[in-house]
Amino acid sequence: IVPDVHRANEFIKELKEFERQDSMPNFMIMLLPNDHTAGTKPGMPTPEAAVADNDLALGQVVDAVSHSKFWKDTCIFVVQDDPQNGFDHIDGHRTVAMVISPYTKRKVVDSTNYNQTSMVRTIELLLGLPPMNQLDASAIPMTSCFHDTPDLTPYTVLPNNIPLDRVNPALADIKDPREFFIGQMFRLNHHSKKLMRLTRTR
Repeated sequence: IVPDVHRANEFIKELKEFERQDSMPNFMIMLLPNDHTAGTKPGMPTPEAAVADNDLALGQVVDAVSHSKFWKDTCIFVVQDDPQNGFDHIDGHRTVAMVISPYTKRKVVDSTNYNQTSMVRTIELLLGLPPMNQLDASAIPMTSCFHDTPDLTPYTVLPNNIPLDRVNPALADIKDPREFFIGQMFRLNHHSKKLMRLTRTR
């Protein structure tokens, strides 16, 4: 498995070259997939380590971009491919999305019913591109995420507080596999319920 922080480091190298050339592509796609985790597969990063790796990598990317000369003209969209047990009090199909830019409203949760094509439509509008078909043409743009006054304050990445090198034990090393896997499921459900409670209080 390739750590997400390695992917982030490769992007940051490219970003430094873009700065040297004073030119950056108008549109880039980056894959940071490790918050999907490998579950309890032996020898693979623990779910906690995989998510910590993903969080750190995303923070490093935002840190680098927000400290670069391109920040004032950049918007970073972050979305999961699917929620994967990330259900909350609404529906299991719902997932999180982040819009990161100098023009993004700070400390705001936007509960508008967007979908994936809403994000595509917003990107098209920012780039001055026409819709590709009727699906993105009719999608609700994410305009309520933005305001007119930019805040150019850069983001400083926080260090991880979970070791990234934790791995799941081999099956032969598990004294009671049934107890181990029940414990893993209990922790997953516990975190999901905690997320649901936090969401209700917002």
